[in-house]
Amino acid sequence: MHPGSAVYRFLMQAGMALGFLTAYPVSIWLIRKGIKEAVRTVPFTSKSRTLGLLPLGRRRPGRG
Repeated sequence: MHPGSAVYRFLMQAGMALGFLTAYPVSIWLIRKGIKEAVRTVPFTSKSRTLGLLPLGRRRPGRG
C-alpha cells in the first residue's frame, strides 16, 4: 500500500483508534492501582519558566 492512498490512511486511522481504545482502559487501571502516574500539565507561572519546565518561546494564552 502506498502511504498516499485512501485505503492506507483509513487503515492508519482505524489502527490509531483501536490502539487508543485498547490503551485507555489499561492506563486508567494502572493509575488506580498506583503502578503508573497520571500525566499532568505544568501550569504557566514565572517560576515554571525559571525552573526550565516551559520552553522559552511559549507565551501565555491571549497575550500575543
